[in-house]
Amino acid sequence: MNATSLCVGLDQTVRGYFAQALSMLDSSAPPLVPLSRALLKRGDDSTSNAIIAAFACDSTFAAFAKNEMDGIIARDDEDAEKLAAGIREAVARGVLDPNPPVEPVC
Repeated sequence: MNATSLCVGLDQTVRGYFAQALSMLDSSAPPLVPLSRALLKRGDDSTSNAIIAAFACDSTFAAFAKNEMDGIIARDDEDAEKLAAGIREAVARGVLDPNPPVEPVC
């Protein structure tokens, strides 16, 4: 696996994460954790999950979330293009190995 394909793999992972988050908005399941001041102060993944679950059936929230996701993906695409160009330049200058050793995963 070369550095450019690693970037593409990360890009696909990010897209998968946001696709999963968006699909959660389509769920009609009740919130697993009720929103509370304490939960909002935590600001962690359980906070995000509770907010998504609480507003899952709200079309305004779903539209807002989709718009935010689209913006993040657009910025990610721009970053991926710039990173790939930088990697190609570094390979051309001999700074990076075009096929770096990569340890097997799983």
